[in-house]
Amino acid sequence: MPASDIVIDASVFVAASLRDEPHHEEAIDFLQRTSEQQPRIHLPVFAVVEVASALARRSGRTPAARRAALQLIDLPGVTIYGLSIDDAILALDLLDHASLRSADLLYLAVANQASATLFTLDREMIQRGKGIVTIRTPDRWE
Repeated sequence: MPASDIVIDASVFVAASLRDEPHHEEAIDFLQRTSEQQPRIHLPVFAVVEVASALARRSGRTPAARRAALQLIDLPGVTIYGLSIDDAILALDLLDHASLRSADLLYLAVANQASATLFTLDREMIQRGKGIVTIRTPDRWE
């Protein structure tokens, strides 16, 4: 049975939005499955900005990137997490186990707090985040 609580990294949303991304089809299929399975989706609030920024940089279409990112808020079953000082401290604690970029640590922190499986296309996050939370690529949703 697929995970009932999930966190989706920006890399998945970006790949689904841009046809020239290497994992485009995989990301599209994954998001379609989430629509059908309707898991609880946990996202840090900055994910909206991260997705918009990545899409705007890669596509050069800022208004379209903004619209696409705002759609994350309306995903069925999504909970958006604001960032508190406790979240920052948890992310700092995770730094001892996984030397990652700040956003990646915060995705791990949200997944940890929600007891959720983290889905990403970021190989570094997968390697360094092992043992902290369950991490999978979109094609490995079980």
